[in-house]
Amino acid sequence: MPYKDKHSKAAIDSAHKRWKKYYDKNSKKLYQNKKEWSQEYYQSHKDLYKKYWWNKKKKLFNIDRDDYDRILKEQNNACIICHRHKDELGYTLHIDHNHETGKFRGLLCYNCNAGLGNFRDNIDSLKNAINYLMTR
Repeated sequence: MPYKDKHSKAAIDSAHKRWKKYYDKNSKKLYQNKKEWSQEYYQSHKDLYKKYWWNKKKKLFNIDRDDYDRILKEQNNACIICHRHKDELGYTLHIDHNHETGKFRGLLCYNCNAGLGNFRDNIDSLKNAINYLMTR
């Protein structure tokens, strides 16, 4: 690999060693600074994050904020599977979708959404799990 005269391999290796030494000595402080900066940045750009988040959901699942609110109301502000209310959960419900087609299916709490994901949406596995729970 060719190196420019003032950036020889030796100079680059030396810089990497100095950075690693500095990082090893200051990693906790660097992590804390990054964490604080990220939190401050998020707080000062919340509206931008929300706009980006909803634009992403619109592209992926063809659902916007109005659709989400309407469906949430149709589901009585609760997970469609376990019926736990969003206020009890303390967070917004997840947008569930078919992983093969990308089609929106409903709004789920974290546990129900993760459960379906862990079963990889396999109906036979879900039936086996139900049978297991009923017979044990």
